[in-house]
Amino acid sequence: MQISSNFNRFYHSLLREFYRQADKIIIEGVGVLYLKGLTYDNFKQVLKLLNFDYPRKNNIPLSTRDITNKELVEHVEFIVKLAYQNGYKLSVVEQEWELIFKKEHR
Repeated sequence: MQISSNFNRFYHSLLREFYRQADKIIIEGVGVLYLKGLTYDNFKQVLKLLNFDYPRKNNIPLSTRDITNKELVEHVEFIVKLAYQNGYKLSVVEQEWELIFKKEHR
């Protein structure tokens, strides 16, 4: 999949901000997942595992390079929802919406 550099920047900014804030994630119906000690790369993989709709091959989550744009957007939506459900505010999301709004109202 070929994603734009702007979307790639947004995706990784989103992940990094969530990673810096999250010490645990409460997963409804499952329990609490403590994240202390995870590397950034491991955090990204955990999010893919938690997203049951994330594309897999042989039950292993695919690289974001190997999924469609639509699947990546759905994964971003999953991450944003998970963050907000756990009380983590992602300023990068708000900043991106502000930029979109400004571009649309010029």
